[in-house]
Amino acid sequence: MSKTRVLSTISGLSATNKKWGICGINACMMLLFDFRAGPRRRELIDHTQFHTVLIAMSNWLQKIEQSGDPIKQKIIDFAADFGMPDGKQLVWDYHKTKDQITKLLTGDKSQVTEDKLAGLEINLPLPPEAIVHFLNTMYSVDAAFEATVSQTATGIIGVKSPHAKGNSKYGGLGHWIYGGRGKYYTWGDGFDSIKDIKPWDFEAIYRVYLKSNQNVRTTTQTIG
Repeated sequence: MSKTRVLSTISGLSATNKKWGICGINACMMLLFDFRAGPRRRELIDHTQFHTVLIAMSNWLQKIEQSGDPIKQKIIDFAADFGMPDGKQLVWDYHKTKDQITKLLTGDKSQVTEDKLAGLEINLPLPPEAIVHFLNTMYSVDAAFEATVSQTATGIIGVKSPHAKGNSKYGGLGHWIYGGRGKYYTWGDGFDSIKDIKPWDFEAIYRVYLKSNQNVRTTTQTIG
């Protein structure tokens, strides 16, 4: 694929997590898309192209860094529990990520291919508090999370698996997916149930949701 594609479906949006470790941000984009009905839906679709997902993430990290927000340490600690001793560089070096994105986006954007973007080593494991922070800070919604979750819950769902290492401080949390429209979405596909996401045998343990059916305020973000 020579051009960055517009991800115009929920399953399409979930594909951004195929090559990067950004399942939390990815799930946020699916929730925002799903709850934004009306004439401004196109604006949100355009905002969730592969490269603009990275821009939104980078701008959020920069905002946290500049404000000294304590959510930064929660993210670093969460990543460290996965055995990432260089977490501050791998997770938090938004300057490097932003420089890479800028180089890709200068000039002819038609040359921004998924393969080039996939070459970025981007991993951002997020605890539920950070998912809520991203949504509320960057999109002015009223999101919250809960730790007692039905296996048929909808929204941004945090799952654990007996086949993969999860975060010990968060009950084994290891991945974020999105549940809506009767499906569960991750890695570019939709599944009928959480258990159908093979071979992981996922179990839902967290849920991030909007407190009401809100109209999401979307903005066209640029690298700042």
